[in-house]
Amino acid sequence: MSGLINGQTVTPGPMSFGLDANVHHLSVNGMGFLDLPGGFIARITIDDAIPAAIFPLSPTFMNCSPTTETCNSEIPLIFTGTAYINTGGGDPVHVPIGVESAYWDPLGGPIVITSLDPGSFTFSLIVTYNVATITWTGVQLQGAFEGTLGSESVSGVYNQFTFSQENLLKGTESDFGSIAFAEATDPTLDAHGFFSGHTTFTAAGGEDCSMAPFNFPLPEGTCLATGATSNGSFSMFGSEGTVIQGTYETTWSIPSLFTETTVIASVF
Repeated sequence: MSGLINGQTVTPGPMSFGLDANVHHLSVNGMGFLDLPGGFIARITIDDAIPAAIFPLSPTFMNCSPTTETCNSEIPLIFTGTAYINTGGGDPVHVPIGVESAYWDPLGGPIVITSLDPGSFTFSLIVTYNVATITWTGVQLQGAFEGTLGSESVSGVYNQFTFSQENLLKGTESDFGSIAFAEATDPTLDAHGFFSGHTTFTAAGGEDCSMAPFNFPLPEGTCLATGATSNGSFSMFGSEGTVIQGTYETTWSIPSLFTETTVIASVF
């Protein structure tokens, strides 16, 4: 940990903080704590966020605009709310606070925790972390597929609902959910079923998202956009009595917002 409190440089060293935040559609809430150097103890209430991505994204990677479009979810860049800080001098001081999501600097950080108002109590800290997890529930992925069935060229659309448990410190994730093919040029591929697998990501090939082309409002070196690779297996059952079983390998974009998947399967 390093940074400033009330304009004074903080001696680098350990500190304690924690945050439990929930994102449901475009609603954000959470609670946390922060033990600042100098004996200042803060209780944190989260009630909003500065988003990094708002879904659905356009084909040109543009965020959905809540003022003009129907948007359904977001990935926060910075959780925002209020820190109630006990300064030892009476009633707690209420300070607007921003906490960078560890999603945007995985593998231990560092991330930014900062006051958002130049009031009577200010701080700006850059911290690493030793625990950070995300539970993804009901994430929807959809798009087009194309390939071959035997010697026949086929295409259609797919839809996935994914449930994942992500360990941001280790760069791993377990995945499972449902998958469906529809509108296939060969009706034997119209099917639905389940998949399971795992995802891994590393810092290799990552890009500093405080710089172009991302330009997120964070200090250089505190934001890393990574890709990822997912592998697993699936089983599907078609309306014409077919069974589709196989494996998949998914390559995620940088940052991990779009996918391209290769499937090898048998149709029975």
